[in-house]
Amino acid sequence: MFVSSHMIAASGSGQNYAATIPPQQVGTGVQYCAVISTVDLTPVAASGAIDSLTLATSSVSHFVVQ
Repeated sequence: MFVSSHMIAASGSGQNYAATIPPQQVGTGVQYCAVISTVDLTPVAASGAIDSLTLATSSVSHFVVQ
């Protein structure tokens, strides 16, 4: 489970999409997880419940940044 998480929408079309990762304080270790879905996630985008659901049902890419 994450300490905090944010779902952000990407925009684009076909195979080319872009999104802005929220900024963090300098020196903060952050793990980013890129998830794609054809389902409208708007109703649960602010919910912590999306974290375990996303990890349990999605193929994801993880990026750790410090």
